[in-house]
Formats: sequence, structure tokens, C-alpha cells
Amino acid sequence: MQRYLCLLIVSLLFLSASGAWVAGRKVRVITTNTTLADFVKQVGGDRVTVESLAKGTQDLHYIEPRPSLVTKLRDADMLVINGLAFDIWIYPLIDSARNSKVVTGSVGFVDASMGVKPTEVPPGKVSMAQGEVHPLGNPHYLLDPVRAKQAVKNILDGLVRVSPADAATFRANYDKYIAALDRKIQEWQKLMSPHKGKPVVTYHRSWNYFLERWGLDYFGTIEPKPAIPPSSGHVTRLMQDMKARGVEVILKEPYFPNKFPQLIAQETGAKLLVLPEWVGGKEGLDSYIQLMDYLVKQVADALS
Repeated sequence: MQRYLCLLIVSLLFLSASGAWVAGRKVRVITTNTTLADFVKQVGGDRVTVESLAKGTQDLHYIEPRPSLVTKLRDADMLVINGLAFDIWIYPLIDSARNSKVVTGSVGFVDASMGVKPTEVPPGKVSMAQGEVHPLGNPHYLLDPVRAKQAVKNILDGLVRVSPADAATFRANYDKYIAALDRKIQEWQKLMSPHKGKPVVTYHRSWNYFLERWGLDYFGTIEPKPAIPPSSGHVTRLMQDMKARGVEVILKEPYFPNKFPQLIAQETGAKLLVLPEWVGGKEGLDSYIQLMDYLVKQVADALS
């Protein structure tokens, strides 16, 4: 009997460590943004509950580390982060939650950027003089649906680790979602192909992956450096260059200031598009496919 009890305890510890401990109930997943939360829903289906710590209307650079967020992490089986040093505010919360399931390196910790090839990786040391430069590269890769597929795969792998008993369901959901996303990527490519090479100005360097995917020309930013407010001299030079090149579109997220983008649009005749970056950033955009549909159509219409 004593030997049996020892074997039982060892088996239970192994199951807990491997993630199978969640068998028989839904996997509780926390994400750092709403786009990742949608991916979890698509892959996890009715075998998961998921909540994003950030809202779709927020700038993910600046999330206030509140005690309520710690409580949510404390009860999680799995945590999915954007990665590429975008959501670094999550690490003090992880430490405070003291939940071994979601610490870095655990079976329940998923960095969605793993395997994604980032752009704009700065050479050498990064200093404050460069503005808010991310040392691992531009972290806004989810606006490229092809790179986003890698994030979905990372989420699949995490769910399988945490709940192996549901692996077949997760993989079937993943295959179905990726097939649907691939079909939409072909549609979006057709919509954007007539505008290949056209120049676009953005407020922040958020849209570079989006522009690259559809063959648009990233012309410049209203910020002279990331997170550095524009000076009047920078704005004047940018407007002169935009007029010379015939830039027709400016992209800006809702949480960035309106003053200079509106002035530049007025002076150059370019169309100012205020567009959400995240799922739920605008009413009715409750999934990634809905979000990308909206973004592609808005930009294509503005460039037509």
C-alpha cells in the first residue's frame, strides 16, 4: 500500500507538471492583448476560457500594473504574451502572482513571437537618445497576417502542453482556422495589389509589417523617433516631402495625438485614417479576421 501511494503521488506530480492536471475542466488562459485572446479562442474553442489584460483600445506600451491583473494571473493555467519586449510590463505582474504555471520557461508560458522574424532590429546598444527603440526589433508583427500565423502555432503548442488530453481538438481547430486565414490573405492580397509601391506615412512605427506585407512604401513617421513628439521643423519637412512624393494616406491609432496628423492631412491633402491596431479596438471588430478585413479595405479605399 505504501508503494502504491508513492507511485500515485509521483504520477500526480508528473501530470501537474506536464499540464494534464487541467483535464476535465476548461483551460484558463490570460493574454496581454486582445488579438492573442482571439487566437486562443479560435484554437481552444469550448475547451478554454480566455481574457486579455489589455483592452483593444489601449496602447500596449503603457499598461498600468494593477492588483486586479495580478489576481487574474494567479488563477491562470497559461499566459500568452506578444513578446519582442513590447509587453515588458507583464513581468512584475508575473512575479507578484507567484503562479508557477505561467512563469517564463514553464509549460504554461507562451511567447507568441517565438519563430517570428522581426524587422528593425537595432545594431549595437540601444540608448534613450534613439527614442523608444525595441532592442529585439519592431514588436507590431501581428499586423502582418502571415507572421501572425506563427503566433497561432505557438498558442496551439502551448495549449497542447497544458492540456494534452485535448490535443486532437486543438489541432483540428487550428487547421480549420489557418485554412480560413489563408483564404482571407489571398483576398486581401488581391485588394491591395493595385496599390503596390504607393507611399504611406504613419504616426508611429506600428504599421511597418502591415505595409510590407502588401507591398506599400513606408514613407516616414510623424514622430521623428519612436515615442518622441514631433517638432514643428520635423512636421514642416515631412509635409514638403509628402507633397513632392504625392503621399495620399496617413495612418494613426486612436490613442495617439490628433493635432499634427490633422494639420499634415489638411496641408498636404492626404487622407488621415484613424485605425485600431487590436481586436476590439473598434466596435464590431471582435476577431482578427474582422480586424484585418476592416484595415485592408480602409487602406485600399483610401489609396484608390
